[in-house]
Amino acid sequence: NTLEEADKYFNQECTICYEKIFIDDMVTMLHCACSVCKDCFKEHYSMVAREQTLGHFNCLLCSQPDLSATDIDKDDYLTLFSVLLQVHLPDDDYQLFQKKATDYVLLTQTMLCHRIPIFANFRWCPSCGQAFIHEPPAAGNLRIACPHCDKNSCFNCKKVWEEQHQGITCVDFPKWKAENDEENQQKGPAAFLKENMCNQECPVCSENIFIDDMVTMPHCACSVCKDCFKGHYSLVAREQTLGHFNCLVCGQPDLSATDIDKDDYLTLFSNLLNVTV
Repeated sequence: NTLEEADKYFNQECTICYEKIFIDDMVTMLHCACSVCKDCFKEHYSMVAREQTLGHFNCLLCSQPDLSATDIDKDDYLTLFSVLLQVHLPDDDYQLFQKKATDYVLLTQTMLCHRIPIFANFRWCPSCGQAFIHEPPAAGNLRIACPHCDKNSCFNCKKVWEEQHQGITCVDFPKWKAENDEENQQKGPAAFLKENMCNQECPVCSENIFIDDMVTMPHCACSVCKDCFKGHYSLVAREQTLGHFNCLVCGQPDLSATDIDKDDYLTLFSNLLNVTV
């Protein structure tokens, strides 16, 4: 009996792959008593780092904690969980997690500290793709520099900065280019204006997307491109619960809250899914 108990203690069964794993090769989750083997931990959270949001960095067995709940200190949890990820994930996947965590902190700081709409001072660099916060520049100067790559972009239209933009509004600059740029004259003014004035930047993939290929969320002002919408919510439909069918950009609405008519929201959202996914 003593040998059997010792064997059971030192060789535990992984609940995911059902292999007998030596205790030193098991990973115990932070918020619950669940344990999985290092290989299953690495495979699952590498996939989450590449394809899902911070809200999915909970236990892969019991799904605790609910990172959308208000009674969980998300910052403290993710700080501790990052230690596990750094030990067990490949460096590339860990860096993806760090980027998601950085973007989350930036968004939270903008919302809570500046007390202005969440995306007002939040920017994606069109050159390197990194996120940063920048205060509105002085009047008449729209150029801002990315703190990561030091490349310049326009604070308002969020495009790569061109010196000719100085002193010309974002609305008038595409027209100016159409009239004065030799390459654009060869393309034709109509084609250039359609390309530049009818495009929006997708906040997920940072691509400039024609306005007809953007999807506006039903509960907020966020818009994403059809490809990002389809990729995200196809994954949610296969692997997640109804509570994750909120906005992939701002996380609203909180479908666990009591002040939201969940039935009405999901009815509206199903129309988007039916058309797009």
